[in-house]
Amino acid sequence: MKDYTNEFQLITNALESATKSLAETESSHMHQSFALAKEDWKKAYKYWLSNDSRFRS
Repeated sequence: MKDYTNEFQLITNALESATKSLAETESSHMHQSFALAKEDWKKAYKYWLSNDSRFRS
């Protein structure tokens, strides 16, 4: 089974970068949308880690 940890981290980094860029340049509505997407992504990532048997001790 493939380990997707690196892929998850790349997507997380991209969302964080986009959120910061929007905070500096775009409307607050777009910034809020990306911030919410980033939080949803982090929740999904944590859920994936907690339910993947490879990460259980």
